[in-house]
Amino acid sequence: MRISFFILTIFLSFSGQAQELVLRVISVVDRRPISSAVITISDENSIKLIDRTDSNGVIHFKNLGLGKFLLSIKHVDYQELVRDLIFKKIPSDTIQLFLRPIKIQNLAEVKIKAAGRPDTLYAKQEVQVDDFAILKNGDLLVVTHTKFKKNDAEVVLFNSEIEQKVKIDAPVKGMYRDFDGRIYLQNEDKAEIIRVEKNRIFLDSIDDTEFKQNVVPIVGRYKDLIYISDYQYHYPEVNYYKFQKDDTLYYSIAKIRDALMMELYRSEYKWVDVRTKIWAKEKEIETGIDAEIWVGANYFTSSLYYQPVYAPFFIKDREILIFNYYEDRMYRYNLNGELLESVYINHHYKPEKTGWKSLIQDQKTKEIFAVYSINEKSFLGKVNTDTGEVLEKTQLFFKGAKKIQVFDHHVFYIYRPFESIQTNYLYKERLPFNVR
Repeated sequence: MRISFFILTIFLSFSGQAQELVLRVISVVDRRPISSAVITISDENSIKLIDRTDSNGVIHFKNLGLGKFLLSIKHVDYQELVRDLIFKKIPSDTIQLFLRPIKIQNLAEVKIKAAGRPDTLYAKQEVQVDDFAILKNGDLLVVTHTKFKKNDAEVVLFNSEIEQKVKIDAPVKGMYRDFDGRIYLQNEDKAEIIRVEKNRIFLDSIDDTEFKQNVVPIVGRYKDLIYISDYQYHYPEVNYYKFQKDDTLYYSIAKIRDALMMELYRSEYKWVDVRTKIWAKEKEIETGIDAEIWVGANYFTSSLYYQPVYAPFFIKDREILIFNYYEDRMYRYNLNGELLESVYINHHYKPEKTGWKSLIQDQKTKEIFAVYSINEKSFLGKVNTDTGEVLEKTQLFFKGAKKIQVFDHHVFYIYRPFESIQTNYLYKERLPFNVR
């Protein structure tokens, strides 16, 4: 198994005396040193050095020469780590490299159930379906644009009896459903709430800042209790809080951190130039936010190797469920935010083979499903929220399904045949899982 986390640039310079590069290999889970890890340094033509780490996880290299090299670290119990090296200047400190354990536990057998042929819900050759949302009563809102004219967009409300349309005066980025089921249109600089009254569509503008600060952070509500997150794409940690509607105090429920990504995120500060470090220190003085965070947010997150934190939050059966994939646990809380138990999960293991992507929730029944996609084939697996297991999957009829949603035991998605003149259509399939 080979996984490249990010490109490490190490600058080494050589004076008259021998220069030494010291590496230490550590487990990302418990920070213990990893002995007998095989480290290989090679250039474009051949292997330059190959050796094993000692009992402290340390290895020393001398006089590798100048130029670009490839570093590979292998161990039978850990995922392979690969990084690029460019030698110009030697770091004074030992470089710590983190390996992630291979998920070697045996996964339970998963039964694949066949679904029926899908129903075509919205199909018009003259328009493309861009996005859709399902209202609480089962009616559908669809965003479309005229074929070859992206700016000519409409919101369409339809069910078995009616079809109403409203023109949109700005390009649409997508639709957003809030914690209470309200639907928003997201444009470049504003959001609009979609109201439906007596089968008519109304669009009410909301300031983009208000939308991002007062709508997006709210992940759930129960009576007067409101649950929020401080998720930001540019930071590999998320916190969940609760507060009462008329209270000004926030109470912590959970903190989820991707420890490996955070280590890489903060270590980016070591490799930027002096001017960037000065800028980051000035921002630290100005805002109180650590200089390493400023560099990580502005540089490492632009890398192909950055992965934002993913820890979905759901309310089901009068309980809160938070999935911490970095600790392989599903945490169960009561609605007051008090921890009840944690359950081991492994339905996300081996994503390169299973195609695991994310979790979604049936908007009506509140059942939770894992989404898988492998070789353009899409699967839904029902998550047993008592055990955290996925024991049943169903494959969607069409390959390349997009914008997958579940409502009342049916899966909805957008699909267009590959290399076809057909536009994006909206489809629905009944899920074959037993109703709980």
